[in-house]
Amino acid sequence: YAYFDKREYEIAIEDYNKAIALDPNDVLAYYNRGAAYTMKENINKAIFDFQKACDMGDEISCKNLQKALQNR
Repeated sequence: YAYFDKREYEIAIEDYNKAIALDPNDVLAYYNRGAAYTMKENINKAIFDFQKACDMGDEISCKNLQKALQNR
């Protein structure tokens, strides 16, 4: 989260990748990685992560998914 807050999105994405590798059911890691991809304007990867987190029941991810789909 610290790297995201410092706008070091690439490093944040690497950390979220590690978190997901350790726990593939970590909803927040998918949501946060999707947010980092959004900041890097990689909408397709953001959509994938928001969809994954939405499928796990995260309502905020579902809302962000809809926004990302509209901005594609």
